[in-house]
Amino acid sequence: MKNVLPMCAVLGAGCLFALEVDRRELERANATVEFENFAGTHTDVDSAAAIRRIGEGLASALRGGVAGDRARYALIHAVDPHTTNGFDADILIIGAQARVDHIDNIRAIVAAYLSAAYGYRLQDARTIATFATVYNAVYRADLPTFKARYKGVVTAHLSPEHVGIARRFDQWPGKTQLVIPLSGHSDALSAVDTGAISDKRVVERLREDPDKNIDLRKDMIDLKEREAQEGTRRAQQLAQQSQQAQERAAELSTQAQRAQAHADKTRREAQQAQQAAQNSPDPARTQEAEEKERVAERAQQEAQQAAHTAQKAAEQAESLAREARSQEQRAQQKSAEAQRERLEVAGDMQRMMNAGRAKATHGAQEARESVAPCYGLKVVDAQHLLSEIVLVDPKTEAPLRSSSLRTVRNRLLYSEPHALVAIADTTGNGTVRLVHIDPKTLEVTKESTQRIAAQSFLLREEEHYYAVIDENGSHFLGRFTKNLELTARSAAQVTPYTAVTVTPRGIMVQTKEKGMALLHTRTLADAVPRT
Repeated sequence: MKNVLPMCAVLGAGCLFALEVDRRELERANATVEFENFAGTHTDVDSAAAIRRIGEGLASALRGGVAGDRARYALIHAVDPHTTNGFDADILIIGAQARVDHIDNIRAIVAAYLSAAYGYRLQDARTIATFATVYNAVYRADLPTFKARYKGVVTAHLSPEHVGIARRFDQWPGKTQLVIPLSGHSDALSAVDTGAISDKRVVERLREDPDKNIDLRKDMIDLKEREAQEGTRRAQQLAQQSQQAQERAAELSTQAQRAQAHADKTRREAQQAQQAAQNSPDPARTQEAEEKERVAERAQQEAQQAAHTAQKAAEQAESLAREARSQEQRAQQKSAEAQRERLEVAGDMQRMMNAGRAKATHGAQEARESVAPCYGLKVVDAQHLLSEIVLVDPKTEAPLRSSSLRTVRNRLLYSEPHALVAIADTTGNGTVRLVHIDPKTLEVTKESTQRIAAQSFLLREEEHYYAVIDENGSHFLGRFTKNLELTARSAAQVTPYTAVTVTPRGIMVQTKEKGMALLHTRTLADAVPRT
């Protein structure tokens, strides 16, 4: 049985990746402002589906203007079609009784809303939700900026102390007005104004992270390129419709002119008949004059109706032409944004590669003179035994960096060649899983499919890991590969806090049914037949 990492994760003769670590870079990354989520233990846990339903339920705001419960979660659809200057917006209100305490859950609510309300595909909705939260954090409490960019129908709902979103989870309930700018287009690619939520200040904030948020920015670029393509397609379609409408309007105008000429002719005939009836009073002539007057009136009405129809057709053709020009202009704008941002991303990637090469060259020299940093677990919640991973300078014992993950369970951490293995809650909602942690970034890279008991012991034996699986409150011992894939599960229920002891005859665990049980190491079947 291999050793648990007690304070320093050792790889070969020294600590992990001597060449890649740069202390100044780590300190800079650690100083980057990020959302601070709740890191403790939850008594109640909302499932991912329940969180999505909150967002989906808010989509009815598109019909009624407001949806949800202002004490918990509400959505205001603030739109003024009669005002042309400024953005319309959707405003997510997080009420005082809301229990959300992890930014990922806020993003899940926003993404579910966007998918349900506007038809965004899930990946695009998640990208927009992430940008929207950063946008609202950047402009937190900056009401003058919102007043300058948004319509009065939007800013009427905003307050200077609550507009945007704070970076600390305990400042969200009752103090959040998350503004999502709308473009005025209702299609499933362009309902949200992606240019607004990815402006210069937002991108600068994203570039502060060590990885420059390259993947997230690429997702936004991809969305904008598809917006441009759809805008061009729609502009061509509208231009064709406008051309057809213009041809129809011209045809109707010709018909209206003919109808007016006919009306003028019948009016002259009616006037002549009226004059004849006056000159030679005769019942027959009087009746004929009256009939021609009625014909003239009908002809004039028909001519006016034809002219009105032709005018409406011309207005429709012009409206389609304006919309086509607007779509083409928007497509060109999105294409330009995407092209500019793609160049920025390419530049950042090149600079990161150059910096990486420089670090490797410099690190090769320093590696002969210094010892690489060490990993350890630092308990941040003594009551529940929750820990964060800390990178420590072995010379001074000074911490260089700590992981954003602060829910490693039960002080257990193992090292694999390309990952650290632990039990942790990565979502902030109490869902505990077996996880891989990147030893370079200290970020979670993979999770087990199965939920793990919060009190579970974690044991590594040769090429496998053993942990207690939580199946809706029932607990079983599970055997996992290094890739966190379940290969065996005990039939017998075990206690969530059972010790896992390797013996020459198998694995000893504590069960509910008979106290102790001996299981086969490979299959986890009962080694001793039950009576």
